[in-house]
Amino acid sequence: MYVVLKRDVKFEGFSAQLREMGVHQWLYLCEDSTWRVRAERAALSDIPRISISDRLDEMAWKLRQPYIDWIGELSQLNNSLEWWASELAGKNVYSCFYARVCLLGVGMQLIHAGLDRPTLVVCATPAVFEEFSRFALSIGAEPRKLTTAGAFANVNAIQKRVGKYVDGVFRRSKAIAGRLLGSKGHHAYVRRILADQGVTNDVDFDGDDLILFFTWVDHRNFASDGEYRDPHFGPLPNMLRDLGYRIVFVPRVLNTIPYEEAIEKLMQTGERFLFPELFVSDSEREACQRRAERFNPTIPALAKICEVPVSNLARELIAQYVGAHAEKLTHEPLIAKLASLGVYPRQIIHTHEGHTWEQALAWSVRRYMPNTKIVGYDNLTFSRMMLPMYSALNEYGIRPLPDKIVTNGPLSKKVFLSEGIPEEIVETGGALRHTYLWEEPIQSRNESDFEIETGSIRILVATAIGLGDSVELVAKASQAFGGVPDYEIIVKCHPALKIEGVVHHLGELAERDNISFVTTPIAELLPSVHILLYTHTAVCYEALHLNVIPVFVRAENFLNLDKLDAVPEIRWIATTPEDLRRVVKEILGMSKEKRRAWEKRAKQTVRSALAPLTARSVDAFLM
Repeated sequence: MYVVLKRDVKFEGFSAQLREMGVHQWLYLCEDSTWRVRAERAALSDIPRISISDRLDEMAWKLRQPYIDWIGELSQLNNSLEWWASELAGKNVYSCFYARVCLLGVGMQLIHAGLDRPTLVVCATPAVFEEFSRFALSIGAEPRKLTTAGAFANVNAIQKRVGKYVDGVFRRSKAIAGRLLGSKGHHAYVRRILADQGVTNDVDFDGDDLILFFTWVDHRNFASDGEYRDPHFGPLPNMLRDLGYRIVFVPRVLNTIPYEEAIEKLMQTGERFLFPELFVSDSEREACQRRAERFNPTIPALAKICEVPVSNLARELIAQYVGAHAEKLTHEPLIAKLASLGVYPRQIIHTHEGHTWEQALAWSVRRYMPNTKIVGYDNLTFSRMMLPMYSALNEYGIRPLPDKIVTNGPLSKKVFLSEGIPEEIVETGGALRHTYLWEEPIQSRNESDFEIETGSIRILVATAIGLGDSVELVAKASQAFGGVPDYEIIVKCHPALKIEGVVHHLGELAERDNISFVTTPIAELLPSVHILLYTHTAVCYEALHLNVIPVFVRAENFLNLDKLDAVPEIRWIATTPEDLRRVVKEILGMSKEKRRAWEKRAKQTVRSALAPLTARSVDAFLM
């Protein structure tokens, strides 16, 4: 068994090198699907990979509650703003800590069972490498570290060097992240753009009728006529205005739109905005950076989750995200400054995904604005594998959560309550982002015609926000149907994901004649397609509404964030391209009776998940 860090692999000549060493298979203990897809097209194209998709999914569900409970134990030990602003406390699945824990668990499971052929094991990070190698030695295996030059050494001899390397990575990560996220130059640029647009930090937001909306900004926020529209909260701001409340938006500009363009467009809308960048000084940012660098939470050195060692992985995560940690900590000086200026809003409303910035915000508001209530609107999380949404039972009372969590419908509320979220803080609101579903009847092409004509099988591939899982999804769709007559594959990337990046990693898989990448809105695409392939996206619910059958495509090396996991009988599942072909054939062969029964269940599911707005929906957001 040869063990290598992913970052040490050089594709050129690697395949021949492995053949000379007698390697017959490889195991990928990394969450980055883009690297794996490229490797399977190039350096490792002629060496079979051990598929771990099923094992990883089983491991993720096995460790899920023990992991949540372990974070709860750490919360008891480290209860502080620094803790709640950290990625470890936030359980963000896209920080990849939990995925790496599960990957390590799968690797340990496989080598404990025994590998029947010489195997290359590619590890995600130094901590994964170290723990995997240590476990292999403990059970009598003889792992060899593969170097970029092709030589190898017994892991016993390099164990100390790996430990030093991990420490070095920590230090370098801190320095790099600090420069990237805490740079004076960046914030000076931001302040200059705001000044050019006439924006100042003079505020007159006093009064108990003020509601602040913390929101995100990209191209979706601007209608064709320049009017502001919030893609996350839909009609809610205007509904509250109709009740006499004053609305001010606190925008955070996403990196999919140039900052200067975003600010210019925002200022032309006529809405009122409060820009956080103007209320946190450079010295306060530097202080937050120092706090993040000093952060050293209590983590038991031998901590394990179901026999999987996690202490080193946790320390690695903390070092990796020190810059982002500092940025989250700036919520304290922001809220303190607003309070000193007399800004005491009646309420703060924000999208709720359980992330660290939300916890830092809640902690700060309760300290400096004790009479302000916080309402989190569930941002269509749905999947129970969206771990930031769920707390250990011993965290309630100390974890800085919203005063109220408003859901899109009764389905999410039912799931939240079953997971232990206190009933008094959960309320059903309505589908603010999907009002179009209920405004008028929308006829799907399948609703009156169950037969699909030859040559007209249209499959929509809706990606998630993550690059890796999106590349994997499109790659599998291409491998299954690319170049196959009678199929048309339409790829719609998440608005925050750049199509060029996906195409770059796919290479020739993106060049099949029957595959197209589009920017057409989902609402316009769905009525013309028959089947949806999806991963982590709420498009699956829109598809149900329009009688488009959703197929969840499971990941090879990442968590399965299926937004329909609460209603598994309503969707199909596939893992490999072969699975996809089989599942689609099964769907196309459905009888009319079975199809009608499915459509009835689909409609009920959508109404439960994305409930129509009513005159009383706005009441759910008021406290």
